[in-house]
Amino acid sequence: MKQIIKFRSVWFIIILLVISCEYGICQTIIARKDISLPANKKNVIEAEKRTLLIALTGNEDMDQNLKDLVEKCWKFNTVFHFVNSDDLKSMVSNESSKYTILSLNMVEAPATNNKFYRFSVFLSEKYIKRKSLFYTDVLGFYKGNEFIVKRKDILFAFKHIQNHFTARKAGIFRMGYSEVRKYRGVLSKKILLLDSTLFAKKLDFIQISQNYSLPFKVTGEKEIEEALMNNDGKYACVQIVPIAEAYDVRLHYVIDCENCNIISYGDTFNGFGDFAFNNLINKKHLRLYQSHAEIE
Repeated sequence: MKQIIKFRSVWFIIILLVISCEYGICQTIIARKDISLPANKKNVIEAEKRTLLIALTGNEDMDQNLKDLVEKCWKFNTVFHFVNSDDLKSMVSNESSKYTILSLNMVEAPATNNKFYRFSVFLSEKYIKRKSLFYTDVLGFYKGNEFIVKRKDILFAFKHIQNHFTARKAGIFRMGYSEVRKYRGVLSKKILLLDSTLFAKKLDFIQISQNYSLPFKVTGEKEIEEALMNNDGKYACVQIVPIAEAYDVRLHYVIDCENCNIISYGDTFNGFGDFAFNNLINKKHLRLYQSHAEIE
């Protein structure tokens, strides 16, 4: 009899979890899908006051993009310097000087042979122990034999990080999926720019039209980068990001080009660790972009 009761109790808990996640009660489970945990408000305020050190990677193209985009788009710190790895170590070891550090590192997951890049922000006294204030992950791509970050993804990362810090200063827990509800209906007023290099094999114009009834334009990363750079309010775009070191999991964020707010998303979560539709853009994603943009 006790075994029957225990068995029924287990099933009750499972059913309760399913119901809870369906109606948005399991916020802690959904929050794990976001790019990083919220930064500490006190530390964010401290980070803003300090000089920002941007760690160069040694890759000429990526470093040039970092320099250009920091100068054009990084507004959070008023004073910043670009430093190589040796100079950074020397400056961090001087405990009398306090800095904020922005670094870009490749992350490898040996279990899956998954590689991506991570932008991390540190207070200098926590840099050696790698305790970041906040981080965001972006996809890496091969250019010949080099594994690099595209300029558009650097731009997204900079805007996303600064959005998060601005929200945390105001005491707001800005996390991707939870903020979508704030922008209900915004996507319907935008032209969704779709990067054709991120399409699944079978996706074509007809399939897009059949599965996404809002305005869209098939284009390339250059036009999307330009819309993000110019804060163009006419457009939204899709940003695909990695999320796990142990699993090859990608999330689809639909972001407003005007302010980089997350206004929809394109994956689902069933409450039991199954991330669905996590690769390149397909017709299922398109339906989800539209339906999630109207979520209440």
